[in-house]
Amino acid sequence: PPRPSHAPHSSAPAPRAAQAPPDVPLLGISSSSSSSRSSSGGGGGGIGGGSMAVGGPSLRLVLLLSVAAWAAPNTLDIGGSSVFYERVGPEGAATSVLLLHGQRFDSQTWKRTGTLEALAEAGIDAVAVDLPGYGRSGPDLQAAGVGEDLLLQLMDALALSKPVLVSPSMSGRYAVPFVAAHPDRVSGWVPVAPVMASGLSRAELFESLPVRALVVWGEQDAPGAERSQLLLRIPHSQGLCIEGASHPAYLDAPDVFNDRLVRFVQEGGL
Repeated sequence: PPRPSHAPHSSAPAPRAAQAPPDVPLLGISSSSSSSRSSSGGGGGGIGGGSMAVGGPSLRLVLLLSVAAWAAPNTLDIGGSSVFYERVGPEGAATSVLLLHGQRFDSQTWKRTGTLEALAEAGIDAVAVDLPGYGRSGPDLQAAGVGEDLLLQLMDALALSKPVLVSPSMSGRYAVPFVAAHPDRVSGWVPVAPVMASGLSRAELFESLPVRALVVWGEQDAPGAERSQLLLRIPHSQGLCIEGASHPAYLDAPDVFNDRLVRFVQEGGL
C-alpha cells in the first residue's frame, strides 16, 4: 500500500517532555511556573530575576519536595505490583494513546522509534508502559492470575478516559480480552500482529466488535499477516501492511508507522 504522507503539526500544542526528576538549583529557584506536566527541559531557575533568596522555610520546603520527587519514579501500584510508565505530550490534550510492547521490548522502544516524540509533537497525550515482568515494572501479574484487569486499572490510574490502545505482539494477551470486554473504554485500537488466546480468535468475536481499528503487520511476517486478516473482520477496521517489514514492523519502518498512527488518532470517532 502507498506510504502515507506526514500530517502537519504546526498548530499542535507544545509537547510535554518525558517525565524525569527535576533539576533544582541550590542558589535560587525560579518563581515562574508551567502548566505542562513536563519535568525536564530548559528554562530552569537561577540567581537571576524571579529567584528566591538562599535559606528560609520556603527554600527548604521546595528542596524537600524536590528530593521527594527525585525518589518517586513514574510508577503505579497495580494489583500489588509496580508498573513503570513514560508520559509525554501537552497538559489537557483532547486525544491520548496508551502504548504497550512486545516480548523483547519495553516502554523505551517507543522512544527509539520516535513514536512518543511524534505523538507529542502532534499534541497528543502519550503514555508508554512497561508491562508487568518487563523493563522497570514488577512481577508478571498474569502469571499470578491477577492481571486480567490491568489495562482497566492503568487507564483509571492515569486518567485516560478513551485512549487509542497500541498493542504489538505479546501485549495482545492483555489487549485482545480487554478490547473485547470494554470496547467503550478506547477510542481506537492499533493491534500490531498481536498474540491472541485460542478462545479469543473466533471470527464472530471480531465481526461484531464496535471499535475503530488500525490493523498493522509486516510484509515478511506470515503468522502476523494471518492473524491480521482475522482482525480485519472488525467492521470499522483498516489495514496497514508495511512493505519489507518483519514481525516488529514499527522498528523496520518507524516513520511510516508513526505517521499513520498520528493520523489514525487524529481521525477519531467511528
